[in-house]
Amino acid sequence: MHVGDVSFRRALLGDARGIARNIFPTHDPKEVFENIELCLKDDDVALFVGELKGEMVGHVQIELMGSPRLHVARIYSFLVAERTRRKGIGTRMIGFVESWAHDEGIELLLLEVYPENNPGISFYTRHGFLRYGYLPSGSKFQNGQYSDEIMMYKWLGKG
Repeated sequence: MHVGDVSFRRALLGDARGIARNIFPTHDPKEVFENIELCLKDDDVALFVGELKGEMVGHVQIELMGSPRLHVARIYSFLVAERTRRKGIGTRMIGFVESWAHDEGIELLLLEVYPENNPGISFYTRHGFLRYGYLPSGSKFQNGQYSDEIMMYKWLGKG
């Protein structure tokens, strides 16, 4: 696998099956499809996929914050297919996100990560994200359980 061959593009509705199979294999495919459909209809959401040799290997969902935070975007979902992790795809993908954000005039990227996600925390820290807060019970899952969140940001500078 040559990581340089990874390409990124806007997601299409037809990508839902590949995203469900490769990126979210433990999720209900119907829920993945519905989420993609909602994202594609929302002008304040940018949804991208990463492909390697025609196969989905990454997914990123970015929410634009809107006025008065026109310069801010939030990475809502950032996933690399499990079998292709630790091969540099995430690094390429975060570089793509930052380049896209810069082109869109975004100066500040935000994200949340679960405290038990040590690989994710390390990844974001290595790529210049800083902790700025801790949100107890920031996520509530369908089963009624809660999870805390570590809040992180990266200042990209003036677009």
